[in-house]
Amino acid sequence: MTQYCDSQALERNWYDWILSSSVPALEPHRISGVLWTKVLGKATHDGQVLLSHGKPLPDPSYHIRRHCLALETPLFFETQYGEVPELLTGTGKSLADPPKRIAVPVIETTKLTKSQDNMLFGELSAMGYSREAANNTSWHAMLDDIRKICNGITTKFHMRSEEEQQDLASDALLQITNKLVSGRLVYMPGRAPVFNLLTTTTYRIIYSILNKKNSHRDSVRKFIDDAAAGVLPAVGRSIRVPHVPQTRRPTSVLY
Repeated sequence: MTQYCDSQALERNWYDWILSSSVPALEPHRISGVLWTKVLGKATHDGQVLLSHGKPLPDPSYHIRRHCLALETPLFFETQYGEVPELLTGTGKSLADPPKRIAVPVIETTKLTKSQDNMLFGELSAMGYSREAANNTSWHAMLDDIRKICNGITTKFHMRSEEEQQDLASDALLQITNKLVSGRLVYMPGRAPVFNLLTTTTYRIIYSILNKKNSHRDSVRKFIDDAAAGVLPAVGRSIRVPHVPQTRRPTSVLY
């Protein structure tokens, strides 16, 4: 199968987009680079946990996550179904410090100084946390790769002009985008590679678009043939034609 993009990068960006879009309230912390997240859910299929190199695959769609704001005083909290708690718990200057039951309102955390401690970042990584990418970054990176897939596949259909080919690719990209946003196209870790999933989806969408166009063209051709033969359509039957607005009368201009 032709590779139109880096499949691993596409999968990583899709994974990041699912994480960020599920908890939009934390976007300011993603943008500032201080949000670290640990995915708690495990990917499953038919009741079995899916493994990769002997380790369970994380499920980015799982509704419970743990987070850390990597500030000078790291703050830990948990989100469920995208809801962020009002108060966060600090640990002190190091993760080895016992948690301090200090009440830090989440609305004030954007004013705090972010950590520059590489040791803290290493500790978070060892605990299973990873730094989240900004939603806008992962979304556009994912769409760029999907656009490459759509552009590549449309060349297989040998459209009559480059303009028709570009229109077909744009229509396919729009439908895939709508499926992503509405949740009808979902990335499932451990199943088919996301590149295969998107390639198959793109082919199905393009075939559907072309079938509708061919059906409409056949209806128009039959209507014209029937009209030329003097065969009028049954009462109530009509054919859609583009609406052409009446030309607006020019307004008078005074000199």
